[in-house]
Amino acid sequence: MKIETIYRYDGRRDIYLTAYLLDDVDRCTFQHVRPALLVCPGGGFSSCSNREAEPIAMHFAAQGYQVFVLQYSLGEQAAFPAPIGDAAWAVRAIRKDAKRYGVDPHKVAVVGFSAGGYVAAGLSVFFADRSVLKGETRASARPDAAVLCYPVLTAGREHAHEGSIRLLLGETPDTPQRRAALSLENHIPSNMPPVFLWHTADDKSVDVENSLLFAGALAKKEIPFDLHIFETGHHGLADCSLRTCDKSHPYPARWLMLAQEWLGKQLKFRT
Repeated sequence: MKIETIYRYDGRRDIYLTAYLLDDVDRCTFQHVRPALLVCPGGGFSSCSNREAEPIAMHFAAQGYQVFVLQYSLGEQAAFPAPIGDAAWAVRAIRKDAKRYGVDPHKVAVVGFSAGGYVAAGLSVFFADRSVLKGETRASARPDAAVLCYPVLTAGREHAHEGSIRLLLGETPDTPQRRAALSLENHIPSNMPPVFLWHTADDKSVDVENSLLFAGALAKKEIPFDLHIFETGHHGLADCSLRTCDKSHPYPARWLMLAQEWLGKQLKFRT
């Protein structure tokens, strides 16, 4: 495996990809290019969790994916839509240099955890909205599939993860109208990619209603989706193993197998 860092074209050193590329990338032919997976770790827009970065990358690399972990805008730089713009840059960068990375540019999926789920979902919602996303348009920023893991999705006061929403608001006034604009369930486009959602019912940090509201909005727009709600499990389970948790969680750990099968179907890729 090769591991390399890819920085943004505008020279920002705080926004970058860590690429986990399988060793045969230099010998790839068209018949052997692989799907790509863009990983957006969580961390409440104040950090990017290591638990939701390399362990996830290693799991999916073992399944044959070229994996790219995104370090996106945080803290005072995280005001909407900056982190989503970072994800758009990442997808375009992967597609632009797909041949060098051994990637099929038509099989680029995104997976996001918690606040990173907002980034992944936001990209899946706003990929074609030039009022939200700026930058080069020669390569599409639309992911071919999105996996959202206990995601932050709504800004409605009843179910919002307030820490994340405050950073997304930035210096803009905290009004009902602005919160509605930040609530991704209000903006589902007709050409949104298919979505895989999972959450735990007793998540005390990010209310499960985030996933339920989003799934309802997807259903209304007839966007294909899978929704998996596990009865128990704390927030931030990542891969549910001892690598990322204080104890293993075998029941919700099924999300990995389910997501792998679902991605294989969406991307027409057999692991």
